[in-house]
Amino acid sequence: MGTGFRLHSAIAKRQGSNSIMAKRPQDDLFESTTMSFGEHPEELRGCLVRALLRLLIGFVIGLAIANRVVKLIQVPPAKHTSHGSTRRLRLRVA
Repeated sequence: MGTGFRLHSAIAKRQGSNSIMAKRPQDDLFESTTMSFGEHPEELRGCLVRALLRLLIGFVIGLAIANRVVKLIQVPPAKHTSHGSTRRLRLRVA
């Protein structure tokens, strides 16, 4: 058996338990967070509205900067180099 199993066994024996698995607490951790059937659509509606608003904001920002991004992509590489020369890479295909 691997060292991981032996380690778990040693810990379980040290704690006075014969099982490797930890005992589950009896308290329901999600008792205060349960929602009724009617609350689920309300929360979904809120999430969808927030998502659509964020998408709309991103769309508007994208439209605002679209021309600048296209111009930046279309600028020849010679403008961005310090020596002004453009070198082309030629690939030979066998």
